[in-house]
Amino acid sequence: MLFYDLHSDLPTSKLSDAQKRAMIGNNEKIGCLVVNAIYKDTNSFDKTLRLASFLKNLKANIAFEDCCYESYFVDGGKISNEKICDLLNILCSFEPKYISLGWNNDNAFIGGCAMGGELTNVGEYAVSILNEKNISIDCAHSNKKSFYCLLERAKYLICSHTAFEWIFPHRRNIDKEQVKAILQKGGIIGLVGVGHFLTGIKDIKKNYKQAFYEHLQGYLQEFGSDGLCIATDFYGSDATVYPNGNYEFVYSLKNDLIKSGVSENDICKIFYKNAFNYFYRGNKV
Repeated sequence: MLFYDLHSDLPTSKLSDAQKRAMIGNNEKIGCLVVNAIYKDTNSFDKTLRLASFLKNLKANIAFEDCCYESYFVDGGKISNEKICDLLNILCSFEPKYISLGWNNDNAFIGGCAMGGELTNVGEYAVSILNEKNISIDCAHSNKKSFYCLLERAKYLICSHTAFEWIFPHRRNIDKEQVKAILQKGGIIGLVGVGHFLTGIKDIKKNYKQAFYEHLQGYLQEFGSDGLCIATDFYGSDATVYPNGNYEFVYSLKNDLIKSGVSENDICKIFYKNAFNYFYRGNKV
């Protein structure tokens, strides 16, 4: 198996360290590269650093989902640019595949998809630091206004886990113009394996796997296989399309795509090559 999962929430799952270690080791054995995203939520910065150190010791791929640890750089209501720089330098020392500035709600850096904020002045400063470090910025949780702010300013921009608005409207999904913009910038897009974004929470008539397949085919019909990746979002939702941590689905999905006429080359691009070639630009496959 050759497969590149653009986004898994394994690090902040309820599994024990031993279980996480075993899963990461097994994924490597079966040829599955996984970006292990550390979701901020209510975690302290110290806890995030402990998780990142744990992953780094395992030589696992890391990403940071929401890097706005305001308790680190806000003191007495005042924002310290020096502390923001320190914060991002520390995160970048773990060589993350990507970093997002926020989650669904607005924060000191950026507006989220559940609210109407834009990229703030300090958010622009954060982008400039990440640009200097050649770190990809993830726009998965941005709203449309903040998305276009990032598009204009980010050196490298991706959308790590999303679905497609023209197939199913959801605040976390992106439209055709956003897809075009990311592709024109050389970025990649992870089709997320979460039923809420694919077909809706209350839609019990449509199978999540079928909905996932429809989004995948809908992208292929509009844009071909360029830039498209898969992001399971394992352990990050109560509505994952495939069982958490189990990559056996790759085989059945590949068979379904072959039966529908998708070429082996396109399947390889979606499953592995697009992500690998993006992150390892000097060693394309």
